[in-house]
Amino acid sequence: KKTLWKYRPQQDSLVGKPALYRDLLLVGSTTGFVHVISRKDGKLIKRIQTKTPQNPYECCNTESSILIVGDMGYYAAEKLYGIDLKTLEISFISTVSAYSNSARLKPIYKNNKVFFNCNNSMCAVDSKTGKTIWQRKIMDGFGYYNRIWGNPQFDTDGNILFTIANPVGIAKVSAETGETLFSSRFFSHFERSSGYSNIVITNRGYLQRTRKGHFIYTDKEGRLQKDLPIVQTMFMNFHNIGRYSFTSGFYGEVLALDNKTGSIIDRFFVPLEPTETITSDIFSDSKNIYIPISSGRIAAISLSDFQF
Repeated sequence: KKTLWKYRPQQDSLVGKPALYRDLLLVGSTTGFVHVISRKDGKLIKRIQTKTPQNPYECCNTESSILIVGDMGYYAAEKLYGIDLKTLEISFISTVSAYSNSARLKPIYKNNKVFFNCNNSMCAVDSKTGKTIWQRKIMDGFGYYNRIWGNPQFDTDGNILFTIANPVGIAKVSAETGETLFSSRFFSHFERSSGYSNIVITNRGYLQRTRKGHFIYTDKEGRLQKDLPIVQTMFMNFHNIGRYSFTSGFYGEVLALDNKTGSIIDRFFVPLEPTETITSDIFSDSKNIYIPISSGRIAAISLSDFQF
């Protein structure tokens, strides 16, 4: 298909998925700027500067992006930045800092609170002022692997789930008070590499994966049930479509999973050139799933091709 426009900033690299607000696209960058781009023609409208640049050499979480709620945008860099989307000005900067190694984790929103990872803790701040409501420490110490690594998400009961990088694990806290409901660690970085994905919520518990291609199943209390080696390549985040979830590996493998049971129901291999890999998350429309390829190509697989 014909390319409508391209936007490539000078001396900067964009990170995360663009967030859509009316006719504007907002996307973060390795220098800490939020780039505001016209959706119609790809022209730069404004660069909004945050305080501290992100480290371009950190491994990126591909779900990273700006959270849009009404006329506000929320961006977790060195701190959480609230952006007034009507004026494209920073409305507030949180008093609590986001740990720089986890700065690319997308915040989530509920009941006038914004939740995000801050200094190996999970934090809740007021969505209008950025004032800290609660902060719950999950990890001890600092370092590249010793951290929360995975976008926070809401469980079916409204509380907050997230993966732990090293030791590989899973945790859940109360959205209301920040109380730790469970915090489980299973394997060291050397055993499974790091915990690296979002979480699929099944009828029986939770499914996550590690960078070495293991799928980890836990029950509703965070207790380990299964540890399945799938393939020795890093998988992208899970993409949910109704009852099913999809994920992909570096070298072209695409898996379909049943969210109710957590079982793998089908797999495909996307044909790649020798220099190509898959390094971005799957996305979809009503008919197909799309797999971005490192060369700029996109593979499409019809949902009707899967054996559901």
